[in-house]
Amino acid sequence: MPPGTSIIYNVVDLSIDEVNEDTITYFDIDGDGSHDIKIWFLKGDLQVDGAHTVTFFAIDNSFSFCVNGGKPQKTIFYDFGDPLCTTNHEWGVDSIYEIGCVGGWFCPFDTSTVHDKYLAYRKNATGEIGWIKIAMRLYSGWDQDTITFKIDELLVLYLGSGTNSLKDKIDFDVVPNPTPDGIFEVIYPEKISSIELFNPAGQLIKSYLPNDTVLILPEDKGLYIVRVKNEKGMIGIQKIVRL
Repeated sequence: MPPGTSIIYNVVDLSIDEVNEDTITYFDIDGDGSHDIKIWFLKGDLQVDGAHTVTFFAIDNSFSFCVNGGKPQKTIFYDFGDPLCTTNHEWGVDSIYEIGCVGGWFCPFDTSTVHDKYLAYRKNATGEIGWIKIAMRLYSGWDQDTITFKIDELLVLYLGSGTNSLKDKIDFDVVPNPTPDGIFEVIYPEKISSIELFNPAGQLIKSYLPNDTVLILPEDKGLYIVRVKNEKGMIGIQKIVRL
């Protein structure tokens, strides 16, 4: 493991049952408290050429992933112990990366099932390299079956206090949700150290005082992300919609 890094476990665990449903989540690689990668996970309708997909978006192009030289947005999968991003592989230059794609015109049964494979990433500003261990099941023959995507391990570019697990994240509520006038409240039984609001691209747009109980969203309608941190440094994230 490179100096100045640590491993966190159980980073992302996503599943979708219904056709034409999707979900979005984020994770932080360099420990600066802001989102680095957005994950868009979609279950399409295979009967009408709607693909099941997992897509990574590198926010502000701060990170890149190793891709196939002939397919500049298609990430390469590695086995444990493989050298990362070497012969015939290259670092992507775009912000969009296809992790898995099944169905539709362009990806029939491409990367439908993956167990314990690794993606290589690079922080563009420093050249630091790390890996992400994933597993996914995007197709098994029936549209009604659940599709899944997991990040089991992530080599992060900072030193944690031992080996960390994101299972220790906190749970809180935002009410009402959705909110018609933008006013909402964070409900959490312990003391809060910070409350932050992000747009869907992962950009911080507002911070609130920890002792505020009634909060106001920006005037623009749509989806926002609320991130709460408690005094122990544990973090929780919830989506909220302004109508």
